[in-house]
Amino acid sequence: MGAITLSDLNNYMKSYPSGKIVPENAHWDQVPLFKALQPNIDRSVFRGEHLEVLMETGIGGTFEAFTENQDIPRSASPAFEKQLISLKEVIANAELTMQTRHRAVGGDTSWGRAVDMAVQHMFRRFYYGLELSCLGNGTAALARIVSASHVDNSPGTGYYTYTVTCDNTYTDFGSENVQVLQPGMKVDIYNGSSPVANCTGLTILNVGFGERGNSSATTGTFTFVCETDGLLASPDNYVIYLANSKDKLPMGLLGIVQDGVHYAGVAQVATFQNQARADHASLRSTVLQATDFATGGTPSDGTPTANWDLSVISNAIDDAEDSSGKEVGGLFVHGELAKAVDRLNKADNKVTVMVTSTGATAQTAVGSRQARTFEKSNGQQIPIYICRTLPRNVLYGVALECLGWHPETEFDFLRVSGEVWMPSKDDRKANYEAPYYGAYNISSTRCDAHFVMQDLSTNPATA
Repeated sequence: MGAITLSDLNNYMKSYPSGKIVPENAHWDQVPLFKALQPNIDRSVFRGEHLEVLMETGIGGTFEAFTENQDIPRSASPAFEKQLISLKEVIANAELTMQTRHRAVGGDTSWGRAVDMAVQHMFRRFYYGLELSCLGNGTAALARIVSASHVDNSPGTGYYTYTVTCDNTYTDFGSENVQVLQPGMKVDIYNGSSPVANCTGLTILNVGFGERGNSSATTGTFTFVCETDGLLASPDNYVIYLANSKDKLPMGLLGIVQDGVHYAGVAQVATFQNQARADHASLRSTVLQATDFATGGTPSDGTPTANWDLSVISNAIDDAEDSSGKEVGGLFVHGELAKAVDRLNKADNKVTVMVTSTGATAQTAVGSRQARTFEKSNGQQIPIYICRTLPRNVLYGVALECLGWHPETEFDFLRVSGEVWMPSKDDRKANYEAPYYGAYNISSTRCDAHFVMQDLSTNPATA
């Protein structure tokens, strides 16, 4: 990973106007799960590499009809299991030399804005990485490969372009083919627990998204360039991970909201917070598919169904709350599904809006509005959080009171011996980099209070 040098910046910025570098602080509204969990921040001291939390395996409390001669009912004793939450770290990098930074902050320079631009790009990538972490299962898995092909762009020069096709089965993997991949992202490819030779630190060039759609799935592709011929000869079920991150990221919704049955392979989290999911009903969430909630037709699990209405979400919330004794406090969806919920709401309530040209103001484009709240069957309104990295046909119901956010350090420039700079991995003597860093993890005291609904078409028939 090379650093930007003074020569590079001077050549690029000779005629570019100068400007001031304005560092940013973290804006957690850009990461929906963090926004929802801000009231739940728990700064308990980590013991070594772990934080201790208690999982509720049994909840006391009971009632029954009472008469003068009847014994007072006794509730079950509360039961707990101790869990250990390991500390995980995330980091992004501006890739600038220390000398460049020092000269830029020393006054107006011809290339100061290039430094600022690099820092701003770092922040944007970092927020995106945090969202990937919040919605994943801690493994940093991004996609699963179906097939691959390559061409020799310049015969004899060792320059090969690989095109990789990814699966589109969120029902057993948790992500929607190449949806979370971006050009410029660095990835590793693994065959099981082993990295594939010459397939680590690859830079993605292009991404061709294949949408699951509302009836059948289409695969997506991405490309990368490598100097090695014959890679990925039989890559079916190889898994793509964020570079240098396999099994190292904090826990996210995909790992928390599981039942131990509907996911397989990398997606399945059989041991959650050092406890076996199969041993505790309180660690198993409800996973609903088309055949569980479709209101008509011939639904098929794994295929988004158009036969659903808002009542299926209300029913899922009621069931989760009744079984766990906790309250569902928020829904997490992709923006396209939030639009479908908004359309269903208008259809259910027969809302009609008349717009005339006389004295009209600027109108939001038709179909662009997204539902921001959902009214439960008890009349309580809960927020809808929109997450672009979630599959389009999946809805998470989350009991926010059960989740804990455990940051050990503030998300800020990492300071080493009073400096914001640390040596780079390439040339520790000459090159220094500006990392943006934080350490945290997310825990859940119960999982049966959460649920996930798959197979929700973004074009429901009743909308």
